[in-house]
Amino acid sequence: GDATDRISRDGVWQGVWASVPLSVATAVLGAGFGVAARQASLSLGATVGMTAAVFAGAAQFAALTLWQSPLPLVPIWLSTLAVNARFMLLSASLESWIGRRHGLKAIAAMFVMGEG
Repeated sequence: GDATDRISRDGVWQGVWASVPLSVATAVLGAGFGVAARQASLSLGATVGMTAAVFAGAAQFAALTLWQSPLPLVPIWLSTLAVNARFMLLSASLESWIGRRHGLKAIAAMFVMGEG
C-alpha cells in the first residue's frame, strides 16, 4: 500500500486521543442500557450476553422493549435487522476505503462503523 496505510506509534496515539469523546459517549450509552436492562429484570448474564452479541446499542434498546417471557425471537430479530439496516448504507459509503484493505485492517475498520 501507500504511505497512508502505514501504522505508526504517533498515529495510534492520535487515534486513541481522537476516540476519547466517542468512548465517553459509548460509556454513557452502556450505562443507560445497563439501567434499562435492570429495570426490565434482565439478569447480569443476559445483559452482558446481549452486549457482547449485539453490534449496535440502538438494536439492544429495540430488543429490550420486546423482551418478555416467552422470548419472541422472530420479532426481536426483525426489529434488530431493521435498526441495523442503516449499516448497509454506511458500509457502502466506506467500500472504496475498506475495499482495498485486507486481513486485520479490514476487521479493524469494522469497529469505526458502530456505536461502540
